[in-house]
Amino acid sequence: MPAATAGCSRWWPTIWRSSTPSSPTTDEGFSRSRLDGPRDYDHRLATDANHNRRLIEHLGDEPAVVFGTSPGGIVALDVLTHHPSVVRTLIPYEPATVSGLPDGQTWIGFFHGVYDLYRTSGLPAALQEFRERAFAEVDRRTMDSAADAKKDEHAHANAVYRFEHELRQYPVLKLDIDTLTAHGDRIVPTAGREQRGCPCHEAGDQTRPGRDRNARRTRRSCRPPRRIRRRTPAGPGTELTAAEG
Repeated sequence: MPAATAGCSRWWPTIWRSSTPSSPTTDEGFSRSRLDGPRDYDHRLATDANHNRRLIEHLGDEPAVVFGTSPGGIVALDVLTHHPSVVRTLIPYEPATVSGLPDGQTWIGFFHGVYDLYRTSGLPAALQEFRERAFAEVDRRTMDSAADAKKDEHAHANAVYRFEHELRQYPVLKLDIDTLTAHGDRIVPTAGREQRGCPCHEAGDQTRPGRDRNARRTRRSCRPPRRIRRRTPAGPGTELTAAEG
């Protein structure tokens, strides 16, 4: 279950080839997965988790190793929460839910501000703010092509779809920590070393079995600004408080 913003069509085949047997899945609406009708976005997470459950059952009689990254990590965690019989091992990579972090509401406000920037100033400006504040340098480079449809059609379309349907919605989702703790022996949390201190890295740490939730948090290297500067036709320097929207 890959992330949505980067051009997953370029680098996921490498992972698929090294993980045999495997069956990559993409949430409906991303990359080459086409919508075949209206979506119930009020129940999007449950729908995606159920689709993955059905796919695993279709492919065989044994539970699967499930890997999900960023928003896909949230879907993967929901599969284990509500369909544990189909999961042998869950590998969430930096699941993009920040509501449980000490400064989670600040990040949620920031994501709403980024969405407003996207609506008023376009994808390139919003994507730049999103990359610069919420990701480490190594991840920013992989997201560059999403700003320009001419460079990467799939990555651009994925970014638009994510901004519309995930950027504000998924970060506020609350993990069922009690249920995940009960299945802790199946969870192998993973994260990028260079992302330490960024929101998705810290959110993924919530799923680590045996984690001391009162322990001192890692010093953050990614911090959202208090205000987002909107570059709008109305004039330069217009400011939007990140908590607005």
